[in-house]
Amino acid sequence: MEIKISSEFILKGLQLISWVVFIGLCIHSGSLLFTMVYALIGNPNAADYYELDHVLLADNSHFITLMSIMIIVAVLKSILFYCIIKVFVKKHLNVDYPFTEAFFSFINNMAWLALGIGLFSYWGSGYLKKLSLLNLPIPNEQTVHIAGADVWIFMAIILLVLAQLFKKGVAMQHENEYTI
Repeated sequence: MEIKISSEFILKGLQLISWVVFIGLCIHSGSLLFTMVYALIGNPNAADYYELDHVLLADNSHFITLMSIMIIVAVLKSILFYCIIKVFVKKHLNVDYPFTEAFFSFINNMAWLALGIGLFSYWGSGYLKKLSLLNLPIPNEQTVHIAGADVWIFMAIILLVLAQLFKKGVAMQHENEYTI
């Protein structure tokens, strides 16, 4: 017995997963922003959720910088998944006619967003190392959700190469349309 799964079914599943991840990332971004503001204005113990209470007590500027990096990374991830959802909703993904300007733009945007996530994650990792030199008890990269800078940068490079291939494919497809 053979089970056949259509590409349409897989795309619907991916769209559902993208929505779930997007909503989760938006909630995460909001909780980071709320935690930062609430820890600075209302209750410094709120920083304990991300194990940054010692950083807040030592220096507000270190806390604000680290939380800002975390917020930027989370927002960039949310934007990345928003772009994915937009492709599904606007139906820019056509398997029969894949080389379109819209899909090239999508891959190119994804590459630059992944690069931004990677660079800010790398910056955040370096900042954590700097704080550890100040003998502050700091959390690991996974706790503050900035781990994996190398993976994001690697993905950005792959997507930039794919974007250039799609750009060439779009140009070739336009040439073929004008050829009789």
